[in-house]
Amino acid sequence: MPDAGFVLIHRKPGTDEGSQFLVGKFGRASWAPQTPASSRDIYFEEVWPADAHGRISNEFAVRRGVWIDSTQIDALFFMDPPATQSPFHQRINLLMREGWRRARGQSAHSPASPPEHE
Repeated sequence: MPDAGFVLIHRKPGTDEGSQFLVGKFGRASWAPQTPASSRDIYFEEVWPADAHGRISNEFAVRRGVWIDSTQIDALFFMDPPATQSPFHQRINLLMREGWRRARGQSAHSPASPPEHE
């Protein structure tokens, strides 16, 4: 069983400097609430700046984790480790994007739609 999962984090526009997209490693040193609460903050033990497709676009100068306030998160997408996404996960992400668009009443070509994965 893998010791970590990976998530493409789509942050709301205007929340902090830097990339609107991050790839986060959620492993043993990561944290998320396990009970219902008004806040759904999350801590990723390691993150990398990414593009909208989940490809790591750069490295931070120092390896680091990040705490993200739930009000800064637009969407989270589970993914395989970067650059190894399987056809199964590609299909799941496609279905998630379609559902996300329908829930927001957006067309398939809406600029506010979630990122496309390759």
